[in-house]
This record gives sequence, structure tokens and C-alpha cells, in this order.
Amino acid sequence: MKIEALVAALLLGTVASAHADLVISAKPTQNVTCSAGTCTATAQQAVLNVSDLAALLASGDVSVASASVAQDIEIDATLSWVSPNRLTLDAYRAISFKRPVTVAGTGALTITTNDGATGGDFVFSGRGHVVFWDLTSSLIINGDSYLLVKKLSDLRSLIGIPGHSVALADNYNAQKKGVYRKSPLKQLYGTLEGLGNVISNLSVSDPSRFDLVGLVGDNRGTIRDLGVTNETVSGNGDKNDVGGLAGWNEGTIQNCYTTGTVSTTGFNVGGLAGRNEDGAIIHSTRPPP
Repeated sequence: MKIEALVAALLLGTVASAHADLVISAKPTQNVTCSAGTCTATAQQAVLNVSDLAALLASGDVSVASASVAQDIEIDATLSWVSPNRLTLDAYRAISFKRPVTVAGTGALTITTNDGATGGDFVFSGRGHVVFWDLTSSLIINGDSYLLVKKLSDLRSLIGIPGHSVALADNYNAQKKGVYRKSPLKQLYGTLEGLGNVISNLSVSDPSRFDLVGLVGDNRGTIRDLGVTNETVSGNGDKNDVGGLAGWNEGTIQNCYTTGTVSTTGFNVGGLAGRNEDGAIIHSTRPPP
């Protein structure tokens, strides 16, 4: 195809995009076959209607697979189910949550990425997040089981255990807890998975010397897919490290963001981490559009 013809075709939309994905949306199901509880993409551009998926979940477990032909899964419509059944999102490469997914009963969710490819991940953008109504529900991410929590007080008793994987089951408003005089979560060794949820109105004012101040004082594990908004975090003692997410980061902060005010009269201060000591901060910036 000549350059002029190619440009014209692109402007007219007659050249197919190279991107491939299975989209869960309000559009009619297309290029997807569903049999025995498994829905699989059969072409690069595939659509699974969200109402069709909800109907399947009402009667049994459902696995949605992009396979190598579609590679990625994109959730582009609000999905909710109340049955005790499990939804498995099985992506050849990556999964993108752009709208809310709500496990409104005692159901379960499995998230699998890189089932054949490498370099993929699951991400949340826009209004995308996952909500669990029942904390006894099962959440499995890439083979690991997660404990579900809804409050900071529940997180406190779990995240200090090495190897523990904990997920925030919904948005959490910290305003009713008042002002914390120490970091609500002193130390993290395991994984704190935010599922795209937000902790709002957190207030920490630590007057002590040498403290690590933030949502997490000392992060040696992984914090990911979490927003902390409208926070006020301050360290008013000598030689403090103060961060909006972690005072001290030796672990990983991934796909996170903070908004609000962070300040110190001590050593180091940062919107995400007061001090990043051989840690990794990945794809973490301003709130998602």
C-alpha cells in the first residue's frame, strides 16, 4: 500500500488496529465462544457482553480467557453478581479494569495474567476498582490467595507478617478515626493490594523523633494499586522521614498515587515515600484520569 493510500485508510478507519483484546462491555457479544463455563476469544477484537457474563455467573463459575489471539482482557462496563460463583479472568498477557467489578454476594474472583506471555500485569484506571461485600470471599491473584479487609485496624494485624497477601476490599474513609499519632501501619513485609480502591481523609501527626511516618511507616514489602487522597501527614519531631504512602521504602510501590499535604520538620519528605532506600517505585504518579 502506498503512503498516500495508507494515510487515507487510517483516516477513514479502514486499517485494523494492531492491538488485540477481549473487551467486557455493553456491546453485543462478538468473536467469543462460551461452553462449559469458559468464554474464549476467537479473534483479535472480541467482545463479551456484560449482561451475558452476569447471566452466566448467576448459574455457575465462569472463566473468561483472552487466549493468545486476543492477548489482553479489558473491563469496560460495570459488572456485579450476587451468586456464590467464581469469575476467573485469564489473560494471555494483561488485564485492564476501567469500570467497577463488584462481588456482591459470597462469590469469588481469580485474576491471572501472563498465561502464555510475559511482561503483562493487571491495572486500574478511570473508575476501575474491585469491591467485595463479603470478607470471607476468595480472591486469588496469579496463584496467591489474598485476605480481604475493609479497615486500617484489620490491616494492622496482618501486614507485619512476612509473606502475607492482603487486599483492600472497598474504598475506606479514615476521617472517623481522627488524627493518628503514629503511622497507622507501622511496618509492611507482605503485599498490600489496593484493588484500585482509595483510602481518603487520612490524618497523621507524629511528634516523635526518628519516626518513619506515613500510611505505612516502613515498607519492606509491596504496596500496589492503591490511592490515598485528601490526606494530611506530618512529622514534627527531629530526624523524621515522612511520606504520603510510606515514610521509608525498601520494598515496592506500584501503581499508587497520593493527594493532600505531606510535611516534616525532620529529614526527608515525599509525596509517595519520604525516603526510598534501595526500593522500587513503579508507575506511580498523579490520580488516574
